[in-house]
Amino acid sequence: LFDVWMYEDQDKVQIAAEIYSLRIVNDATMMVWNNECKSENTKRLIEDCLLLSMYYDIKKHFGDLLRLDIVNKKDAMILREKFNELALKLSKKSLSIVDSFGIPDQMLGPIAMDWIEYNKWDNNGEILVQHPLQP
Repeated sequence: LFDVWMYEDQDKVQIAAEIYSLRIVNDATMMVWNNECKSENTKRLIEDCLLLSMYYDIKKHFGDLLRLDIVNKKDAMILREKFNELALKLSKKSLSIVDSFGIPDQMLGPIAMDWIEYNKWDNNGEILVQHPLQP
């Protein structure tokens, strides 16, 4: 049993579990969206965010979906176009979306305060205590 799990079926089980959890989360989001969301603007925004998330999940597992003949190569082009179109649409609202979470500036690292200034020199990808940016 151990050998079957470790060498044959572990990846399949983990992918199935991930996809199942995505389905549960998406179903719960849709239920709240249908029952609780009253504003049409907010409803459209949540719908776009959820759809973009679903497109991403499909892209992530596209190889497996292709191998299992659930999608075909032509679907990849359609998916890419839809993903990019929706990402562009949401990118115009991205700062407002992030601000809507109400995360205080003190919780954000220096890169979040001014990413252009932060990346003017090589900081090895680390948030350094001596970095000149102060929140």
